[in-house]
Formats: sequence, C-alpha cells, structure tokens
Amino acid sequence: MELEEEPNHLSHGHEPLPDEDGAEVESLREESFMQSIDSQTAASQSVLPGAEWNLMIAGAFAQYRNTNESLKLPWETGAMGSVFKPSVSPVLPGANALVENSEVRGPAVDRVEQPSSVDLSVQLDACYMEAITCTQDLDYFTSKRIATEKACGIWLDLIACNWNATKIGAQICSDLCGDPSGESAIETLKACFGTKSPNTLLKRASSLKRFFQWHSGYCRERDAHFEPIPLAEDDVWKYFHYLRADRVAEGRGYTTPGSFLETVRFTKFTVGLKGAEDVLESGRLMGFAALERREKGPTRQAPPMEVEHLRRLRDILASDANLTDRLGAGTFLDVEIEALCCPRQRLEEVLEQGR
Repeated sequence: MELEEEPNHLSHGHEPLPDEDGAEVESLREESFMQSIDSQTAASQSVLPGAEWNLMIAGAFAQYRNTNESLKLPWETGAMGSVFKPSVSPVLPGANALVENSEVRGPAVDRVEQPSSVDLSVQLDACYMEAITCTQDLDYFTSKRIATEKACGIWLDLIACNWNATKIGAQICSDLCGDPSGESAIETLKACFGTKSPNTLLKRASSLKRFFQWHSGYCRERDAHFEPIPLAEDDVWKYFHYLRADRVAEGRGYTTPGSFLETVRFTKFTVGLKGAEDVLESGRLMGFAALERREKGPTRQAPPMEVEHLRRLRDILASDANLTDRLGAGTFLDVEIEALCCPRQRLEEVLEQGR
C-alpha cells in the first residue's frame, strides 16, 4: 500500500496558491529578492581604499578625544581615592586632534592634522650618563643620618640571629620588648658605635653578612643547623678556604680575609661579639690573611689626568655637543682646578704650554 505524497506548495513545478495567502507569499519572495540585490549593489559601491578607511576611523576617534572630567576611575572614588590621591597623580596625555568635525565630509577625510613633534631636552646618547653614578641630592647631615639608620638596621638583623652571642644583645632585646617600633634599639646601637663613620658601619656589616650567607649554605649542604655566632675558629678557617677558592675563580678578593678579621675586631669592641678573641688570636688565620694580601701585588691606580685630557674636556665644553656631556666636562674641569689649587687663568696657561 503506497502512501500518497503530500504536495509541497513551495517547491518548483507547482503553481502558487490561488488564495490570498499564496499572493502574500509570492510578494514576500519578490521583496526579499530585491533587497538582496540592493544590498549587494550597495556593498560593491561602498568599498573604500584602506587609507581612506583609516582616516575615517581616526576622525571618529578624534571626535570623542575629550574626556569628561567629572567621570572618575574606580580607584579615584571611595576609600581608594584617599589612598591613590588622584589630585597629585600625573596627568595622562590626551589624544592629539587628528581631524576636526567640520572636516569630515563624504566617504573620506580630506585633511589630517599631524601631531606636533616632541623635543627631548636630554639626549639618550650622552657618554656622561654611562660614566657617572646618579646619587641623591641630599645635604651632608641628611645623607649621614640616612646611612647611619640603614647601617643600624642591618646590624640589628645580624645581632638578632642570636641575642646571647653579643654583650649588647640582651639590652637590645629588652629595648625591643619595651618599644616594638625599634627606636630604642636603634638608639642603643648608635650609642655603641659612637662616632664611627656610616660607611665604616656598612662595610663591616657587609663583611659579616657575607660570612652569615656562607654559613647558611654550609649548614644546608650538611643538613645541620647551628648559629653562625658566637664565632668558632674552625668555622672561620673553613670560610677562609672558601674565600680562596672564590678568589681563584673570580680573580679578585685578595684582601677579603684581612677585612673579615678587621670586622671581627670591630665587633669585639663595639657590640661585644663572643668568640672574637679565639679568632683574633689564631695564628693560622692571621697568617692566611697575610698570605692572601701578598698575592695581590702592587696597587694599580688610575693614571693622573694629563694636558691632553684637560684640552679634550675644554673642547667638549666649548663645542655644541650633547648638553649632558658638556655639563660633565665642565664638572671634571672644576674638580681638576680644585685639585690643582690654581685659578682658571693658570689652567689656561697650562693648556697653552701643552700646545
């Protein structure tokens, strides 16, 4: 028994329905067909070259380059606004005016205003920037106070490794218990160091800190744990052999053992480091440091400045070279004049005689 196939009124080969519904379907077909043709024609006619399209995008972006000052970023409102302080934040540069609204005509932009070029006042190829280290512009007393506080902070960390290893450790621990801010402990350390130079304090602290680092690695390799202070003569002897191996590999560090012995002597009379007597009275440690210092050879200092060098500096100062290099040349000349203790006329005479 065969089923009769239901006629498909929308397929080809059949006539459209004679009623009103069929007429409406036929009209919809014609309308959609005409719309597809119109869209294809419009698409083929609206294709723009790449340059004109980029100019249109730039023009649309330039119309909205001015931001509303009343709009705030999330971190500029509420509690975060008092933290970041947007009133003192740097002002971000806005987008340059690429086109004016009245200049956008038709499918493309006729003229684009080029952004103004930025003139850098400091050139990046200055030789002076490579030869001189940038330091903070602080007066003598401020820089000395900052360096002293930094050195005392490092010494406080070293002493805290073992409060019982130094005579002053118990007093500093008591100061920290009474004043957790650490001001009393720092004041005690400053009194112990007295009139010692901040550079000396930093140098001695760096030498002792290097011993602490070696001791930590030495204990880690042997899966053991014991404090680096009080000092033990045998530990320092092993540390000296480590310094010798490092000196052979790096080609420098001949005076490091002697500097460490000076640090031990320094800590003995300032903070009362225990075990310092055994180290300072050890004959092999003293002899080891002397032998290492002898291997260094004569001191090789930089040669003094000659007439050719002064003339070259003066030529750089008088030329139209980099402003930073000219400033450096003038600074070097001023320092050299002070070292020679002679006026500028005397320097000019020396330069003339060198010709």
